[in-house]
Amino acid sequence: MGQELKANLINDHKLAYWVREKKQSQAEVDFIITHKGNIIPLETKAGKEGKLRSLRLFMDLSNDKIAIRFYAGKFQKQEIKMNSNKKFTLLNLPYYQVGKIEEYLDSFC
Repeated sequence: MGQELKANLINDHKLAYWVREKKQSQAEVDFIITHKGNIIPLETKAGKEGKLRSLRLFMDLSNDKIAIRFYAGKFQKQEIKMNSNKKFTLLNLPYYQVGKIEEYLDSFC
């Protein structure tokens, strides 16, 4: 997924990742990019489901309002409300849509 992202991101985005290490639990987000001044976390899941605990934790700490999950399902836009009453938009994109990531980000950022 990282190679596809690098090949399809237009503005020479640097791929990064996020890790939070605590004694009892570790959290990580697969990729972090910036787009129009927004920090966008990108998760890749092997199937159609997933709890996205790390992504939710990241978004709870972030001031940004959009996150992306690449997965084996169909396109779906979700408005997520967390326990802290913070809200963010989760774009669920099929793997093959990685080539259109800039278009999606332009539409939602």
